[in-house]
Amino acid sequence: MIIANMATYPAREEVIKITVPQVAKQVDKLVLCLNEFKHIPEFLKSIPNVEAVIPDEDFKDVGKFISEYNAEDDVFYVDDDIIYPDDYIEYSMHKWQKYASLNPIIGYHGVIYSDFFDGNQSHRNVFTFKLGLKTDRMVNQLGTGTIHCKGWQCPKLDFMRGSQKYVDLRFAVHSKRSNYPMICVERDKGWMKEIETLETIYEGFTKKWPPKVTLESQEIAGYSKFDFSLMMKLNEIKKYEC
Repeated sequence: MIIANMATYPAREEVIKITVPQVAKQVDKLVLCLNEFKHIPEFLKSIPNVEAVIPDEDFKDVGKFISEYNAEDDVFYVDDDIIYPDDYIEYSMHKWQKYASLNPIIGYHGVIYSDFFDGNQSHRNVFTFKLGLKTDRMVNQLGTGTIHCKGWQCPKLDFMRGSQKYVDLRFAVHSKRSNYPMICVERDKGWMKEIETLETIYEGFTKKWPPKVTLESQEIAGYSKFDFSLMMKLNEIKKYEC
C-alpha cells in the first residue's frame, strides 16, 4: 500500500484545499492529522482515501508520525504547504528502488551540516526542494515534508514525541542510528512548489535553536558522520546507471 502522512492546523484550512487533493490522487491512503480542529472540514469528506484524524493533543508537525504501517508499505511524509507534481510518488518510488540495496531514505530537501556545527544556521549547506539538484547525493538530514521510505524504516510515534518543530532532525537521528543513508534526489528547479504562508517553522524556530536541539544535532552533523562505505556504494550505483 502507498500511504502519505500530513499534519495541519486550522489556519491552513484553505491551503490544504489545494495540497490534499494533489497528494491524495497519487496514493492509496492519505492520513491527515488535524491538530486543533473541532470538526473535520466538509471538503475532506468528498475525498474517499483521506483518513482525517483529530488527535486528543496538539502534535504539531509530529502529527505526521501517528500512523502504523506494514513492513512493505511505501510511506511518504508530506507537508501541507507544498504542491507536489503529478509524478511525485512514482518518481520517488523509482528512486528508492534504484538504491534499494542501501536501505535508503530518499527526499528532496537535504542538509549537510558543518563538522563544527554549533547551532549557527549559516553553517549548513541546504539543498532546498524548490531548486534543482543535478545529481543524487548523501546528506545528514532530509526535510520530512519530502521523504519516502518503507514501512519497516519508519520511526515510531514514541520516538518522535517531543520533537515538535524539529522533526527533521529527530528523523535524521533515527536514520543515522538505523544505518539508513539519507539521499537527496536530483530534480529540476520548480518541480516542487511552496505555498507562501504567514508562519513557517524556519522563521519561528529553526533560526534560533535552543541548546538541547543543537546538542541533539551533534549525533548527525557533518561529513564525518557519513558512512563512507555506503557513499562509495551510492556512487557505484550512479556510475553504472543505464
